[in-house]
Amino acid sequence: PGGIVWVHDYQMMLVPSRVRALRPDVRIGYFHHIPFCSRDTLQALPEWSDIVAGVGQSDIAGFQRDQDSENFRDALQSVPGSPAKAVTYPISIDFDAVSRSAAQPAVVERATQLRAEWGNPNTVFLGVDRIDYTKGIPERLEAFEYLLGTGRVSSDETLMLQAGSPSRENVVAYQDLRERVDKDVRRINLKYPTESGRDAVLYRAENLERTEMLALF
Repeated sequence: PGGIVWVHDYQMMLVPSRVRALRPDVRIGYFHHIPFCSRDTLQALPEWSDIVAGVGQSDIAGFQRDQDSENFRDALQSVPGSPAKAVTYPISIDFDAVSRSAAQPAVVERATQLRAEWGNPNTVFLGVDRIDYTKGIPERLEAFEYLLGTGRVSSDETLMLQAGSPSRENVVAYQDLRERVDKDVRRINLKYPTESGRDAVLYRAENLERTEMLALF
C-alpha cells in the first residue's frame, strides 16, 4: 500500500494509466528516454490521446530536455483528467570519472594504435549503440554512403566505425536488422574501396571492453 512504481520509456506509455486504474494508492513515476515530439507531430497517431493519457496518470513524468517536457505539457492540455507533472532530468555519464579513465596511458596508447591501424584518417565517424532498430544504424550507414557519393570526402581520408553490442538475438526483427546492417556495410565497402585496403566502414558487432570503448571515444 502506498508504494512507488517506476515506469521506463516509450514502450510503456500506457502502463501508468493501467496501474492507476488498479491501484490508486500508489505513486507513479515515468521516465521517457527518447525525445518527445510536438503535439502537431504527435496528432498524426490515431491513438495519440490514449498515449498521452497513459503517461498523464503518472504523478511525475521525466524527460531528457526542456523541449521534451514542454511538448508533453502542451499535449497534456488536450487530455482532461491527466495530473502528471513534467520535469526535465537530463541523463548524463559520470564525466569526471570517464575523463580520468580516458587519460590513462593504456587508453591513450590504444587510441593512438587504433588510428594508426586505420591509416590515420582525417575524420572518424563513430557510432556506439546496441544493435536495435530504434538506434537508426542503417540510416546512419546510408547517410555516410550518401556523403561519400557526393565526393566531398573520400574513403581514404574518412572512416566510419560502428560498434554495436548484440541485442535480443532470438527476436526475428533484430535478426533482420543484423542482416540489413551486414548487407549495408558490405555494399558500402565494395562501392568505396580505399587505396590502403582498409574498409570505409568498420563494423564491430561485439561487446567491447571498457578500455577499448574509451579508446574509441
